[in-house]
Amino acid sequence: MKILLVEDDQNKSSQIVRFLRHLLPAAEMIVASSYVGAIERILNRECDVILLDMTIPTYDVDVEDEGGRPRVFGGQDILRRMERRRVFIPVVVITQFDNFGAYRGESKTRDELDRELGMPTLPIIEAWCTIARRLRAGKKILLRNLRALLDEGSYR
Repeated sequence: MKILLVEDDQNKSSQIVRFLRHLLPAAEMIVASSYVGAIERILNRECDVILLDMTIPTYDVDVEDEGGRPRVFGGQDILRRMERRRVFIPVVVITQFDNFGAYRGESKTRDELDRELGMPTLPIIEAWCTIARRLRAGKKILLRNLRALLDEGSYR
C-alpha cells in the first residue's frame, strides 16, 4: 500500500510518517508538502490512500521560495480537483484546527467544511483526525480511520 501524506509542517509530518512506518512497515510513505506537489502525485495515481491537511502552501517551500500564496482551504481544493478529474482515492483529512481562514477573514468551521465536502457522487471516505498537542490521541484516531478505510474496500 502507498500512503500519500500531504502536510507542510515538517515536525508533524515526520511524526506521522514514523508512526505509520511502525504500524504499517510494508506501506510505502510518500510525502507532499504543497498543493502542487500533492496534485501531481494524486493525478498520476501514485498512492492508494491520502492523508490530507487542509491548510497548505501552493508550492513546495525551499531556501529560495516561500511556497507562494498559502491555501487556507488547499485540502478542500484538492478534493474538488479529485472530484472533477474523477480520481477515487480514499482520503483521511488531518488537521490541528477547528476553524480555518480566520486570520484572512474567510473563516469556516470543521462542520461547515464537512457540509461542503459532502460529495455523494465521489466515493471518498472523509474522516477528520485531529493531530494536535495530544498527539497520542490523534494517532489513535488516525489509526482507527486508516483501518476503516482498509476494511471498507480493496485498498490493501
